[in-house]
Amino acid sequence: MVSIFYMTKQLLTKELISKNSIVILLSVLHIRWCHELGRKK
Repeated sequence: MVSIFYMTKQLLTKELISKNSIVILLSVLHIRWCHELGRKK
């Protein structure tokens, strides 16, 4: 029972980390894109 709970927790943590990394990556790309647009003006 405890091992199943632990495994589920590990999977959920991995999911959260992957989602967060995608969000961070998108925000970094967005900031860089805005910066490029700002320089072109």
